[in-house]
Amino acid sequence: MVFASRRSGHVAGSIHGTYDPGMTLDNVLELLRRRPFEPFRIVTSSGESYEVRHPEMAWPIRNGLYVGLGGKARLPERAAFVSLLHISALETLPGNGSRRRR
Repeated sequence: MVFASRRSGHVAGSIHGTYDPGMTLDNVLELLRRRPFEPFRIVTSSGESYEVRHPEMAWPIRNGLYVGLGGKARLPERAAFVSLLHISALETLPGNGSRRRR
C-alpha cells in the first residue's frame, strides 16, 4: 500500500525532488496504530527510505517523526528525524516483500 498525496509537485529551487503538501501526521499515525501492525517504509523527497518494522521504533512529534535505526531487541542504536514536509510516500511492507499499492 502506498500513501501519497494527490497534490505532489516540485518545490521551487529544490535539488532533492518533490515536496508533498498533503502528507499529514494522521497518515503516519494510521499505520502506527493499525492492528495487526504491518511494517512500512517511509520514502523521502531526497530518495532516502526508512523501514519501520515495529510500532515502537517510530516516535511521532508535531512536525515529523523519529525512526529508530539499527540495534537489537527493539532498542535502536540511533534515530533519524524525518520531517513531514519531506515524506513523499508511505509503503506497507507485506511479509512476501512485494508492495501493495493504494
